Amino acid sequence: MNERELETWLCEHPYVLDEYLYITGRQVSLPHGRLDLMGLVQHGQWGQSIWVIELKARELKQRDVGQLLRYIADVRFEMMRVRSTWSTRFASEIEGHMGTVKPINVLTKSVRTMTRQIKGILIGRSVDDRVLTPATGGDIEVATWKERDGAIQIDWANAWDTGGLYYDLYDAPHPHWAVFLFNECVAFCKQVINPRNRFMPKQPFVGKNWE
Repeated sequence: MNERELETWLCEHPYVLDEYLYITGRQVSLPHGRLDLMGLVQHGQWGQSIWVIELKARELKQRDVGQLLRYIADVRFEMMRVRSTWSTRFASEIEGHMGTVKPINVLTKSVRTMTRQIKGILIGRSVDDRVLTPATGGDIEVATWKERDGAIQIDWANAWDTGGLYYDLYDAPHPHWAVFLFNECVAFCKQVINPRNRFMPKQPFVGKNWE
C-alpha cells in the first residue's frame, strides 16, 4: 500500500485514529506545502480540536517532524486570521437567537479553544527514538501502521517505550527542578480551590543551578 492508498483508507475509516474524528480535508493546501489529512474531533462542549495529519509509506525521519510543525503553524496562523475577519459577521447573523448570551463571546471562545488545541499526528511504517524525542517535545503524536487482513492497524508510539534515552530514565530518581515545578503547580491549584491558601513563588530558588 502506498501513501495515497493509505490516505484513502483512513478517510474511509477515521475511527481507527479516534472514534470522534471526522476528516474535513485531504491534500490541504497550506503556505508550507500540502497536508495529507485534516480532521476535527469533538470532546465535550469546548473540546474541539483540529488534527493535522501527515502520512508516510516509509520509516519516519527527523525532517518529517519539522515538516509537520510547519503545517501546524500554518493552520494556527490561518485560524487566527479567519477568526479576526469572520467572528463579528457570524455573530451578527445569530444575534437574538441565544437569549442573554453574547454570540461574539461564545464564538470567540470556541475558535480560540480550537486554535490552541491543534494536534499534530505523524504516521509512518516505523519509527525510532531519533524521531520520537523531537516529536514529543513538539506535542506531536506518532503512530506506525501495517496492513493486516485487508485493513490498516495503527499502533501509537511514545518516546519512553522504544528503548531510547527516556526509556532508560523512566524509573530513575526525579530531578530536583521537576519536583520543584510540580510543587509550585500544586500550590497554585490550592490557591484556586481555596483563596486563603496564598500562593507565593519561592524567589530564592530562581536561577538555581539544579543538579
